[in-house]
Amino acid sequence: MTFREKMLVGFQKLDIYFETLDLDKGQKAQKDDLMSESADYKKRFKSNLKDLQDLVVKTEAARKDSRVLAAFTNSNDSQLSQAGYRSPFKVISEGQALELKDSFCQLHETKFSDQHFFNSAIKDSLASKGLWNINFSGLFQAIREPQILNLLKDRRITNELAPVLGEDQIIWRSQFFEKRGLSTGTFWHQTSTFQENSKKPKLLPPSHLADEFAQLTVWVALTDTDKATGCLRIIPESFKDQKMEVLFNLISSNPLYISSFLNEEDASNLIDCFYFSAGNFIKAQFVVELLFDLFPNYMEANEIVDLEMKAGEAVIFSSMNMHASYGMQQHDSYRLALAGRYTTPEVKVYQNQDSDYFATPDGNMEFGLEEIRCLQVRGTDKFQFNRTI
Repeated sequence: MTFREKMLVGFQKLDIYFETLDLDKGQKAQKDDLMSESADYKKRFKSNLKDLQDLVVKTEAARKDSRVLAAFTNSNDSQLSQAGYRSPFKVISEGQALELKDSFCQLHETKFSDQHFFNSAIKDSLASKGLWNINFSGLFQAIREPQILNLLKDRRITNELAPVLGEDQIIWRSQFFEKRGLSTGTFWHQTSTFQENSKKPKLLPPSHLADEFAQLTVWVALTDTDKATGCLRIIPESFKDQKMEVLFNLISSNPLYISSFLNEEDASNLIDCFYFSAGNFIKAQFVVELLFDLFPNYMEANEIVDLEMKAGEAVIFSSMNMHASYGMQQHDSYRLALAGRYTTPEVKVYQNQDSDYFATPDGNMEFGLEEIRCLQVRGTDKFQFNRTI
């Protein structure tokens, strides 16, 4: 089995997704206009896959030259610093984890669904396709819910982060990851400064700090998770290869321009992904499969580690390490995890941004950041760059 085949285990082929994508009349008209614009770009630039390959290589090289490939505060030989992840460790008991799972699910039903950080247009768009769940209603809720914050500021977590992040730590985003019976996996992806669907990165590290460790993710299992129930998968040390994020951001910033490098079918698929698909993981799959076309040996020198965990355990990783999860293969099972995104006060969060964008079935939608705050979970804030509580 090739490394590409190993990465794609359990994921539906993109061809099937595109065949079943149901655009309404207005979306079809919009797509026709976008395809016409893409064709105009193609005529103007006369670009091809080799040109795109060169663009990715040059962009990645320039990015690496501008940053120090090192951890935040210390160069050490820990697993986290060297491989970009820390193996699962216990934070709370299994019983405590399951109690929190039940409590958070109840909060989704009774509170989060009405008191979320999006606007009604985003919720309605997701709900119209049956996609509204705690993954979305629970975003940023550590700002309001002490139960979430208390778990994420536990010293057993921040002690593990301190050798890399230092003594001063903030959380800039909290979120849940649930999987219900027979649901699909989360596709491979990497991100450092979390540009995602925005025109600008959400995180701005100073020049002496590496993007690869601009933030660390702590993923706490609130239920047992294994290969059959959607456990995490990670490619250690893959933070050193940044092509996936480079290409993702190039497309996000100007999808029609990048579509001009592709043939008509692939350009159509790119437009379907980046204009008419909810969430980022279909986009991620498109980008990774395109990378294998551009670079046939992409990632083949690496290995995949499956992170099976017990409820109450946590894993830490650089989000620039390629990571994914299996789908839920049991129809009557449920998986829930809570994640905190940690950085230091020296990193600017949402600098000069009043709004952000979220991918919905109706395209990227804007929402305000008025209530978004960073949370000080350890040490002090000597810089006062961010709105922190």
